[in-house]
Amino acid sequence: MTDTATVTKQEYQKNRDRLLDDQRGVTARISDACRLVGFGLLAVFYAIKTGDGAFATSVKADHRCLLMAMGAIGLLSIIMDYLQYMFGWVSIKDAKKSNDQLYDDDKFAHKARAFLFEAKQYVVLAGSMVLVWLVLVS
Repeated sequence: MTDTATVTKQEYQKNRDRLLDDQRGVTARISDACRLVGFGLLAVFYAIKTGDGAFATSVKADHRCLLMAMGAIGLLSIIMDYLQYMFGWVSIKDAKKSNDQLYDDDKFAHKARAFLFEAKQYVVLAGSMVLVWLVLVS
């Protein structure tokens, strides 16, 4: 591991560019996974809600709150995913208006974008745990 004090400016910039490329790839995959799980939760919710099989009937009768929570969490994750991208668009628009063409960390849109990116991951995790719980108790 190299200390930044011993790295040339060109090496530093090359390393930073590589890290930013990696970050873009990872964050895109995280967003894709969150979106997929969110829609999956909604699909399972809809299948159970409209189903008339033994499992669906049992869940609707005995675990309605868990079912509704799972559906609400799935919907929330999709809304948070959309809002994250919307605030990202606003952040980019704001940065393009600035003289230095950089994000303003103090702007609401920039903070909201970062918050929603992190929060939707926890929401999807919670939804997944509710789904597993629902299956286990049914």
